[in-house]
Amino acid sequence: MRRTRRILCIILATVFVFSFLLAGCGAKNDTSSDVTASADTGTVSSEAPAQTPDKAATLDPYEVKWYMIGTKDYAEKTLVQDELAKRMKDINTTLKLQVFPWGTYSNQISMIINSGEQFDICFMGTNTSYYPNVAKGAFVDLTELIDTDLPKLKAMMYPEFLEGPKVKGKIYGLPTNKEIPEAYGVEVNTALLSKLNGVSFDNIKTYADLEPILKAAKEQLPADVFPMSLVATTMLRNGSFDNLGDYTIPGVVRLGEDKVINQFETPEFMENWKLIRKFVDEGLVNKNGATQGAPDYWAEGKSLCRVEVMGPLPTYTGGQGQVIARHNIGTPVIMTGATTGAMQCFSKTTKDIHRALLFYDTLNADPELYNLLMYGIKDKHYRVIDETTNPIRVDFLEGQTEDTVGYIHAGGAWSLGGNWFASYLGKNDPADRNANVDKYNKSATTSKLLGFAFDVEPVKTEVAACATVYQEIGVPLNNGAIDPVEGAARFIEKLKAAGMDKIIAEKQRQIDQWKADNGK
Repeated sequence: MRRTRRILCIILATVFVFSFLLAGCGAKNDTSSDVTASADTGTVSSEAPAQTPDKAATLDPYEVKWYMIGTKDYAEKTLVQDELAKRMKDINTTLKLQVFPWGTYSNQISMIINSGEQFDICFMGTNTSYYPNVAKGAFVDLTELIDTDLPKLKAMMYPEFLEGPKVKGKIYGLPTNKEIPEAYGVEVNTALLSKLNGVSFDNIKTYADLEPILKAAKEQLPADVFPMSLVATTMLRNGSFDNLGDYTIPGVVRLGEDKVINQFETPEFMENWKLIRKFVDEGLVNKNGATQGAPDYWAEGKSLCRVEVMGPLPTYTGGQGQVIARHNIGTPVIMTGATTGAMQCFSKTTKDIHRALLFYDTLNADPELYNLLMYGIKDKHYRVIDETTNPIRVDFLEGQTEDTVGYIHAGGAWSLGGNWFASYLGKNDPADRNANVDKYNKSATTSKLLGFAFDVEPVKTEVAACATVYQEIGVPLNNGAIDPVEGAARFIEKLKAAGMDKIIAEKQRQIDQWKADNGK
């Protein structure tokens, strides 16, 4: 019987078409027309999807148990699960969803995995012990199953997302199909900018280009508002390096190369340290960025701009409703860490991996199902505010918020997994959101080491020691709090004493082995 079920599942999975629906929200009998979208997310076809045969009669009931990260488990989750079961009755599958908050997820999922508890799917990323869990055999090898059991999802995904999560050539996690690169630059508070004359960030190409802009802004801003604000995590970066994981630990490679170097001894870092020190001396930035517990002037609306990791959209809406503009400096880079930050993994304890994958492929092939799990039930948990966009635009019901609504996946579609491009537009999203993200992805430079992941275990003592040195001296250097020449010399001396050279040698050894194992 088990063998027969497995054969049936494989056959059924392979007959699915390589497309997904981009339709209006609500039940299947809505009047919205069905369309299918190509993998590049930019073109749309009016061809109707092939009809799926009735499978309920041939498949035993199956419950998918899924652990997810988010804000909280909402009270009306069961209503959404019941509605999802109705709409997926053709594959005779139900969902049991459990959401753990951001602060506790990593510990919770580690305990679940270590206990050997049966479940099917879990959120996983580089900060939630993906690689250690792969090493202990916690997840199913999906390398061949992607072709046989996930044909529709594979057709939608950027191929880079199937390279990043590889461990010794095998795929154990499915990244969210969303923006791929990591980019750097400055974010600008447009409300403050609109009050200034002759100040524009449009043509900046380097951080040095900011100096005349910040000087012009200082002359017009109130005395208690900084032209640019710094915090402990600030670092001037432009995409010149593959960070090989944690950029605060010694050992990177230049793009297009595979020789490990110490980034803190490069001319780029010294130039940036000198520049930020100059900004401090000129009063263009706050002097206490490196001080623990110092105010976050950006969050308080007390700075015009800040250095930040960029997102794919040129503007976005901040937490207080303010419009934030992004200005990239340097080139977006596709690195392993950027592709493995948000994945769904399938547990070795699953009762039937083929049924779990069938559920996941079906969910992601139909935007109505995907957005049911994302936003809940139409006109109960959200409302449509614009049907002319593709995807459609939605918002909370009048008087409701994320805190009061009965259901929403408040972690965002990026953490829900699957095909993010199918998620409905939010109230403030640009109508061309998908096209912007697609353009952003295609503009990026791919690291030569995409797919390589550094195993910190052989040098964990040295890494911990260098992390302490970074907090002591690296953070003040990045914030212009100490002299860059004297500080850099002391920084390198202490890093060497902490084991910097051993870390760099180990990274090089692992890269050389990875290249040999993968024919690079």
